[in-house]
Amino acid sequence: MRLTNTENRFGIISVLFHWVFALAVITLLGTGIYMVGLSYYSPWYHPMPKFHQQLGIATIIIFALRAMWHFIHKQPKIKTKKRWEKGAAKAAHHLMLLLSAGILISGYIMVSVEVEFIEWFQFQLPTLTFDIENQADLAGFWHKYLAYGLIGIISVHVLAALKHQFIDKDRILQKIFGL
Repeated sequence: MRLTNTENRFGIISVLFHWVFALAVITLLGTGIYMVGLSYYSPWYHPMPKFHQQLGIATIIIFALRAMWHFIHKQPKIKTKKRWEKGAAKAAHHLMLLLSAGILISGYIMVSVEVEFIEWFQFQLPTLTFDIENQADLAGFWHKYLAYGLIGIISVHVLAALKHQFIDKDRILQKIFGL
């Protein structure tokens, strides 16, 4: 397998970015949903948000690196006979990235209100605050509902990949696994 993409296949770097980002986002969505149901007396009440925050910042970095890689390197062509499927695939991918960016930014803004700086392992990151009343509540609202939207579009994305693999038999899963 090549490091970089070709006209017909994703390279190993794109494949790794896809799956590491997907795993991070799915973990963030899962921990986010889990945290909402925690009571104050749960042993996970304090460590889970910290884990969620640390993984969220790592995901911002992965997102930025992935975006740079995407724009620097050519992407394999979408091979389908139906024009609307190409348009839908591009729209879904762009929507997933926009929703992901919105969730990551709103989460960062939400945490920024509570602290002087954001601690990420040994680093002190600057906060992102604005002169907006109820900034944390607004950021939390967008964080939550953008996440619900992302869950929906990821579900459609997975169903489309399964349709292409098992109904259209166009080996889409082999391509994204780099095979």
